[in-house]
Amino acid sequence: MKDILQNFANTDLYSASLAFLGEVGVKINQETCEPIQVSDFYDVDMPKYLQNALALIDATYYIGVVNDETLAHDTVATRLQEEQQKVVGSQGKYEGMFVFAMDAKDGVDLKRSDIASLTRAMNRIAYAVPVILIVREGKFLSLATCERTEYAQEWRNAQGEKLGKVSILRNVNCLHPHRGHLDILESLGSKSFVSFDDLYKHWMEVFSSELLTKKFYSELFDWYQWAVNPESKVSFPDDADTQDDDKQDIDTKIIRLITRLMFVWFIKQKGLVPNQIFDASYVSTILKEFDAQSTTVGNYYQAVLQNLFFGTLNRPILEDGVKRGFAKASKIDLRNLYRYGRDEEGGLFSISDEEVVELFANVPYLNCGLFECQDKCKTLDGVRKRFYHDGFSRNAAKFKDGTYRYRAVVPNVLFFHPEKGLLTIFNRYVFTIEENTPQDVQVALDPELLGKVFENLLGAYNPETRETARNQSGSFYTPREIVQFMVNESLVAHLKATVDEHLEEQYRQLLDFTTEDIALTRQQKEAIVHSIFTCKVLDPACGSGAFPMGMLQQMVHILRQVDPDNTQWREVLMNMALEESRHAFGIQDETERKEKLREIEETFDNGLNSPDYTRKLYIIESCIYGIDIQPIAMLITRLRFFITLVSEQKDIQKDRPDINFGIKTLPNLESKFVAADSLISADIHKYNEDWTQNEDLMRLKNDLLAIRRRHFYTRKRGEKIRLLKEDEAKREEIHAFIRKLVGEPNMEKIDKYNYEIEKLQEELKLYQGEKLVEENVAQPMDLFDENPQVKFVTVDKNKRERTRINAVIAQCEHAIEVEKNKCLPQGFEAAVLQVTDWNPYDQNTVSAFLDVEWMFGMTTGFDIVIGNPPYIQLQNDSSKLAKKYEPCGYKTFAKTGDIYCLFYERAYQLLRQGGILCYITSNKWMRAGYGDKTRGFLTSKTNPVMLVNFAGVQIFESATVDTNILLYHKDEYLHKTLCVAMSKKDKDCVKNLSDFVKQSGCYNSFEGDASWVILTPIEQSIKQKIEAVGTPLKDWDIQINYGIKTGCNEAFIINTEKRDEILANCQTDDERKRTEELIRPILRGRDIKRYGYNWAGLWLIATFPSRHYDIEKYPTVKNYLLSFGKERLEQTGKVHVINGERIKARKKTNNKWFETQDSISYWEDFSKPKVVYPNMTKYMPFVYDEKSLLTNQKCFIITGENVAYLTAFLNSSLFKFCFRDCFPELLGGTRELSKIFFDKIPVKKVTSEKEAKFSSLVNELQKSYDEQKAKEIDNLIFDIYTIDENERKEIGYIEIQ
Repeated sequence: MKDILQNFANTDLYSASLAFLGEVGVKINQETCEPIQVSDFYDVDMPKYLQNALALIDATYYIGVVNDETLAHDTVATRLQEEQQKVVGSQGKYEGMFVFAMDAKDGVDLKRSDIASLTRAMNRIAYAVPVILIVREGKFLSLATCERTEYAQEWRNAQGEKLGKVSILRNVNCLHPHRGHLDILESLGSKSFVSFDDLYKHWMEVFSSELLTKKFYSELFDWYQWAVNPESKVSFPDDADTQDDDKQDIDTKIIRLITRLMFVWFIKQKGLVPNQIFDASYVSTILKEFDAQSTTVGNYYQAVLQNLFFGTLNRPILEDGVKRGFAKASKIDLRNLYRYGRDEEGGLFSISDEEVVELFANVPYLNCGLFECQDKCKTLDGVRKRFYHDGFSRNAAKFKDGTYRYRAVVPNVLFFHPEKGLLTIFNRYVFTIEENTPQDVQVALDPELLGKVFENLLGAYNPETRETARNQSGSFYTPREIVQFMVNESLVAHLKATVDEHLEEQYRQLLDFTTEDIALTRQQKEAIVHSIFTCKVLDPACGSGAFPMGMLQQMVHILRQVDPDNTQWREVLMNMALEESRHAFGIQDETERKEKLREIEETFDNGLNSPDYTRKLYIIESCIYGIDIQPIAMLITRLRFFITLVSEQKDIQKDRPDINFGIKTLPNLESKFVAADSLISADIHKYNEDWTQNEDLMRLKNDLLAIRRRHFYTRKRGEKIRLLKEDEAKREEIHAFIRKLVGEPNMEKIDKYNYEIEKLQEELKLYQGEKLVEENVAQPMDLFDENPQVKFVTVDKNKRERTRINAVIAQCEHAIEVEKNKCLPQGFEAAVLQVTDWNPYDQNTVSAFLDVEWMFGMTTGFDIVIGNPPYIQLQNDSSKLAKKYEPCGYKTFAKTGDIYCLFYERAYQLLRQGGILCYITSNKWMRAGYGDKTRGFLTSKTNPVMLVNFAGVQIFESATVDTNILLYHKDEYLHKTLCVAMSKKDKDCVKNLSDFVKQSGCYNSFEGDASWVILTPIEQSIKQKIEAVGTPLKDWDIQINYGIKTGCNEAFIINTEKRDEILANCQTDDERKRTEELIRPILRGRDIKRYGYNWAGLWLIATFPSRHYDIEKYPTVKNYLLSFGKERLEQTGKVHVINGERIKARKKTNNKWFETQDSISYWEDFSKPKVVYPNMTKYMPFVYDEKSLLTNQKCFIITGENVAYLTAFLNSSLFKFCFRDCFPELLGGTRELSKIFFDKIPVKKVTSEKEAKFSSLVNELQKSYDEQKAKEIDNLIFDIYTIDENERKEIGYIEIQ
């Protein structure tokens, strides 16, 4: 393959392409080696985007077609148009694949978006045939293909195809190809094919970045498990005084190490980090005694990686006039100076300090918290102490066993093992600094990997809990297609609300990467630009940033189309960004104002940055916010945004260290992506008016917020440090002000008590140990005894004195606490301290609250809240979350509910009026009992405009939970919700979800807290007929009860053989008769069929507590039950140990040992005519019973009026058609038929004559099931509800046995 690739550097493109195709086993029909004109294939004007892309191309070639004939080596020269006609009318099956090749003009550097545009264009030309495009840029080669939907989709009315994702294998160096590129190219020809269909599937798999990523995950996870295993010898000191914590939080530290190195690997693609420092042979020339395969020594991590992380990437090239260099001070120094120099004690380098500095000289400074050393001082129990979480220390001291006391150790072999070392793994793959989008994907590992790796490693299996950590947190990584759909729908809704509601089609074209020009006026484009800039977006549970990044990509894509030269974007920024900077900096001086203008203009310099740089920069600064409860997740989100900006900057300027080699540092994103609990509001909002009542406090608040605004905009590290100190000082000033407001405790009194305590503690020392003495004690015989007896007892006098002294000490301590508490801040003052205690710059802490003013500087609501909140039942872990959030006052709170329900309401609180929410969550709230409060909230407080229910379609690869997407406006409900319910047959439509919703959606209206069931128009019409004449079952004269719970089925439920044995052992005829009446036939849930049952020959010993049986009258039954052990059957909940075996009794009740677990006060209902049905079922069967059968706890029974008719209705096609989805669907398609779901089902009442008729029909059908008879009953039900012929045809006959 290497020789073949060299052809692209040495020969013409046409010949090189033929040689390459031959190498991968592909024969083609050739037509001509002459260039073609792409414009010849367009009947209408060529779109502008394609004109611009083709302007970068020197020549285009039609190489030929691949099909079954060519694979059989039957090649004949044919024209492109002739091959096109062959496949027209082929009804969805591809008959071949066209191959085109393009030569870029000399000196042109094609962007990925350019190649994607060209690929779409060639696929549009070949409207019925897939295309492979080969692109040559000098010595670099790219291959691209475009995903296409099936030739004709059933749910699409139009013929033809829709172009989807473009996959690109990009920038293959034809002279020095990367190993990863060679592996991919060689795998194209790894199999021989005789059918084009098989060849096409294989090539699409090879071009799948998902498969590549999964393979990388697998190898990385194996490395992670190796690293966290104690046998790996990895250690981080933490507390240097002990070795006990060297493995503490090792998982988090290894994830942080992986993240740091992976981030470096991404920016290395931009040439920002020297390659040689990852080469073992080179490293051996700069380190002392370097052994790449050492299992104990970690001098590579210490000397190379730590100095790269902390001393280079985290330190400006020039800071306050001082260059990067080695720490020299004898005391503890800053953690961003180099360590381990050749000549210092414990030094690791073999080269001089100057050479080390030179080694890292061309690495720019990144304003990025990931590389901030975590060796920090903490105050614990009043003692300030340094903790070495990263172990970046000059101190080479060791413990007795030779382990470093202050330094981290990651043995060299973990990086350089020839097969499973971390650097070995990284070197096997191609990385790209450009984040993939749903529209164009590079066949390489992209920065989204940071998020996926983090969340997958966080999901490492925990053998103690038998769960994954990620599942415990309820979070799942959202697929890119779903992110794109939700982002697009949110932006369309936002643009409709802020620009023009009549331009929805144009908005969708902007977002859909259309191949056509979009008709918009200049004024409309200006309005769109302004709307994008002013749009505030929040993800309140953003994980590693999938939704914020998806929002950034689509916002940039819109701007790219409506304002290609950034004219309007520049004007908006000049008017608005400058005003914000004036507010932030208080700029009044003309010189400063000009400097700010120059800075803004510089970002638009296409010589320094691509046009997308300034789009991304100011969208990040102005529009996008994120919250997550995990600090490391927020760190990774910030990194992804940093990488996306770096990818848009031009090549590094190695001769300009004075300007950080041309790499602009990222804004300080601590105030954009914050670790906090999104569901808890700061207490300060209870006292909003109190701020304005104190001018001094208001001034302090504004001063602090102004410091944070300036910190956000500054790029200079020295300025950052100064502002951090100002922030800390201002927060302390506010604390001091609050202390002054509430008063100070009486220190004189406290000192007096402390002095007394010291004296008592000294006195206490005098009474240590025992001092036994005999004392005489008078003991009167009774109350009026005048001559009590005297008795001598032994007492410990020291203990008596200690007790007395300790009691006095306790009194003094209590008095001190009372004095201090007199002045503790309460109410408003405590709330002020809560928000000012929050430190936005500590990347390891999580705020206990979310406050958008203090954290984001916002005083208005968000335009869009979007995301995938966690799914965790509030009652898990002993209801820990329920106890935490119940005091918050959420209307959607239910103790048996799920945390995502609270996020629906929290979004409402955070949105501006008219703002948009778009969430993907579990869909259980739509029908589950705990979801009634959420449903009621949504219909009363919001305007749900779109609902996509993924019933049966698995969205999350790592979760089997059924989900839905809901989009609502914070507005009054208009009772017009566009809905679509997907089934398993629709799973492939997820990739084209917008089209599917458009084609298959229908409008529904939801009322109050009733279940949300999606119905088509005709289904709604039929249901409305039923509701118009029906009465909810809760208003019928019926009773619904569950079956019998015994608490020990193995004892109380017996087979016929055991029943006969018990009866045979009865001693008298009376006992036998009583026992026969006691033991009755029982049905289980699984026995129930539609209009029938399969009795399993089981019987119940029906000792119901409500019947007060005397067990002594049933001696044979008593002896049988005692054979299970009385300890097992007693209803105490106790645990007994018998012969070494633990025996657990039934749960605690007031019932006797021989009785069933529940009282069964409704025992007489089992002898009445009744409907019997299972509580959990896929099939929803109902049976009518007049034989007094009992049922177990897996069944329900209905007794009361018209139960024969009810049996017919519940078994009818009409009921299943209209109401099946009112019952929650669980895993595997099972439905929950609980009483609460039946209560609201409307059923028309019938006369006693009709009840008698149904009783006769049902009994006859149950004697011998016949489909025709079942259909006759169906028709009778249709007649009762006046269902017309068209409606009957729509319903059909639904037979679910």
